[in-house]
Amino acid sequence: MALEHARGRYILLLNPDTAVGPSALDRMLAFLDSRPDVGVLGSPLVSDDGRDQGVAGRGFPTPLAFLFGRTTILTRLFPNNRFSARFSSRRDPARGQPYEVDWVSGACMMVRRDAVTQVGMLDPAYFLMWEDADWCFRMKQAGWKVYCAHEADVVHREGASRNAGWYPLLLATVAFHRGAYHYYRRHIVPRALHPAHLFVMAGLIGRTLLVLTTRSIKRLARTG
Repeated sequence: MALEHARGRYILLLNPDTAVGPSALDRMLAFLDSRPDVGVLGSPLVSDDGRDQGVAGRGFPTPLAFLFGRTTILTRLFPNNRFSARFSSRRDPARGQPYEVDWVSGACMMVRRDAVTQVGMLDPAYFLMWEDADWCFRMKQAGWKVYCAHEADVVHREGASRNAGWYPLLLATVAFHRGAYHYYRRHIVPRALHPAHLFVMAGLIGRTLLVLTTRSIKRLARTG
């Protein structure tokens, strides 16, 4: 893992499908230099067309995220409800100062080396998704703060690889729901034997099939 070989005082995680605005990283560095208590600093993400992706810092997932997560049907139908607001935060261009959140997207995340030394690396049990939420959770448990900087402009071509073919779509969808279950077992209900595990697993499997079916129909409609 490249993280294990990084030697700087900060480590930057940046997806290959992102483009960082001028001076954004300099501003992030300056903030971290001024706040030794902050272990992670993230950025809001926007699409190529300027559409806000709703990841300007979010609350840690709870069972309610199954219904009111960033991409769920209820959130799309009722985007301003108070439950969805916890799991999806919009960029505010007028917000000049970074502010504290639960977790930020790993698509653009600057992490303090001292925090990584204390908390450890990203959990390899996750694949593609949820490792950023897990990492921020562990950072918070260790006493580090997580912040989001609205002035750091980052364009993210979210889903570009998923839209490239059937296999990437299948891989990403399965990885998302598998990661969600791993996060649930580690941070929400860690007990080895609990009746809720079966319901959560069944719900995630059902949602996996629903998402794959819906996206496949949309793909056929575009290509047909």
